[in-house]
Amino acid sequence: MTFDALLKRFFPAVVLALIALAAYFQASGITELVAGAFLESGSEQSAKAPKAAAHASTATADTRGPRTAEPILSRNPFD
Repeated sequence: MTFDALLKRFFPAVVLALIALAAYFQASGITELVAGAFLESGSEQSAKAPKAAAHASTATADTRGPRTAEPILSRNPFD
């Protein structure tokens, strides 16, 4: 049989398999999001704290003049 004939014969099975695959990926993604939101371990929280503190200190220590977009615009070939 050709590919077209096989696809026409088993089309409902192909559609159901693709729907099942999409449902699996959605369930897997939702599980990861929920686990990340509710099950943060202590090591992850302690690793995030120094990064946030370091970022906050560099933001306040930045005393340069006002920022401009000139470096970006000089590299952009469309502007």
